[in-house]
Amino acid sequence: MLQRPLLILAVVAPTVAVAAFTANLPHGSSGVANAVSHSSSTLSMSDTIASSSSADIDQSLFLNEAEAIAKLDFALSEKDMILKAKEFLSAGQGVEKPDLLASDFSFMGPVVGGPEGLSKDAFLEAVGGFNIKAAFPDLSPRFHDFRADPLDAGRIWFTSVASGTDNGEGFLGNKPTGKSFMTPPQACSLKFNPEGKVIKYTIGHVMERSMGNTG
Repeated sequence: MLQRPLLILAVVAPTVAVAAFTANLPHGSSGVANAVSHSSSTLSMSDTIASSSSADIDQSLFLNEAEAIAKLDFALSEKDMILKAKEFLSAGQGVEKPDLLASDFSFMGPVVGGPEGLSKDAFLEAVGGFNIKAAFPDLSPRFHDFRADPLDAGRIWFTSVASGTDNGEGFLGNKPTGKSFMTPPQACSLKFNPEGKVIKYTIGHVMERSMGNTG
């Protein structure tokens, strides 16, 4: 039987986040001049790219996404599925609104769930009793880039770059370390049935392992 801490870590990874982000902005007149110069260079590069001949691009390599999505003819639009995905994530990943999950729901992570995934009941039981906010008060998942899968009807993909600080009540019974973390970008997805219920939730598939500080 799956140990609860392992599942919590798998589910929490894309949802615990929030590191203070500070942009390196130029200051003073010299900074402004540099910014203007950089902007001009960027425009020049854009003009050069735009002038490239379309004959240099092999269109057969690229999927016509709008056409592919239309051919799927799924009951829900991309816009509707994205709204439902955000509702699911806002409800504690469905824990606060179990009715959002279909009876045949399954959860899969890179090392959690096995070939069949965790069932709805197992997922809700394992995740529902843990308050991750108590351990990471500043968590924020930073979910972004929501889009429909043009080849798999009913699936919405999105990305998470999680960060947070272990300065709350302690994670999984351990003393707070005060350390901050940032995960690499992770691919996540939600798959819906035609009635709009979530039938599959996948998380934690690392897209670029050299980013972040979690190893």
